[in-house]
Amino acid sequence: MTDLSDTRVRRLRRTVRRYRARTQGFLGVARLLLSAFLGRVDEVWIGDSHAVHMNSPTMVTALRRLPDGRWVWHVGPRVMYSIAREGLPVAALRVLRLASRTRRARDIVWAFSFGEIDVRCHLVPRMSDPEAALEFVPLYLERLRRAATAAGARRALVLIPPPESDVYPEQIGFPVVGSLAERIEASHALRDAMVRAAKDLPTDGASVHLIDITEEFSDERGAMREDLTYDGLHANDIGRGVTRAHVVEILEATADD
Repeated sequence: MTDLSDTRVRRLRRTVRRYRARTQGFLGVARLLLSAFLGRVDEVWIGDSHAVHMNSPTMVTALRRLPDGRWVWHVGPRVMYSIAREGLPVAALRVLRLASRTRRARDIVWAFSFGEIDVRCHLVPRMSDPEAALEFVPLYLERLRRAATAAGARRALVLIPPPESDVYPEQIGFPVVGSLAERIEASHALRDAMVRAAKDLPTDGASVHLIDITEEFSDERGAMREDLTYDGLHANDIGRGVTRAHVVEILEATADD
């Protein structure tokens, strides 16, 4: 009898959590679109945990506004490869299309962050043939370019995944594959592939600009600098400042595009 009661309690808690997350999601989207219709949205970051922590020290809700007017939207630990294959989540694409109807849609900057999990968990075993392993990269960037174009934007930012960490604890469901040196090599190959692919993107629609923090975030081995993170992987205030400087530089350089 006790086991049955415990099971019912756990199910009820899961149901409540799902309902709460869904409700928070709807409210977040409503606030974002209302702000966009009022012309009060300048920048929206979408992606993995780095999309959040490159902008904020906390991850409270999936979609929220930061004090300076930026928005962050955590869509979960999705990998770059799946975005290339399937595109952004359908819900996110719908929001981007709705945002295209707002009066300042062209001026909203959409920033995307995916790929660190690709390097940490998947790329190393495939790097015997780097060209085949990274053939998804051009399609990944093109998917994001199309998404930003569908949102009516003229600029999109894409974060090159930050360096690999050798101190971040391994997570259930996301096993670390390969030595640190092998993952660093894969990370650099991914970075180079993104730089090449970005140059070959179509010139119509939104322009795509890469945020490359690799050098500043790397220690002498090429691994993540611990002084720029709070947990060995995600940026702290200093790391966020470094990233923000790159973003501001890109936005200022492309202000008249």
